[in-house]
Amino acid sequence: MTDDELRDELLRRTRVDREARDPRHASDPGWADRCAAVDEDNTVWLMSVVSSQGWPLISQVGEDAARAACLLAEQADAAPELQRRFRAAMADAAGRGEAQPGQLAGLEDRVRANRRP
Repeated sequence: MTDDELRDELLRRTRVDREARDPRHASDPGWADRCAAVDEDNTVWLMSVVSSQGWPLISQVGEDAARAACLLAEQADAAPELQRRFRAAMADAAGRGEAQPGQLAGLEDRVRANRRP
């Protein structure tokens, strides 16, 4: 996948995520299931990207798409093991100035909140 294709797909997936979570649809039957399905699809896809290409870097995909990658990682609550792998990959990128420390902190908060006793 080229950097442009990766950027476009990250931004597309974020739009789908926002549409699925639109609060106007919260009372619809199946709303939570649709959100969970979007999260699962995004989590599997992001893991394939991280496994094959590493964390999407700011210099590679731009600020907006790098932020989108973080959002997808934060929404991976149903897969805490993968969410921890996303955090590690993003931490490495942040250490090189290729991910925003504030966004990493938000992902760290999610990982800690999802820690199983």
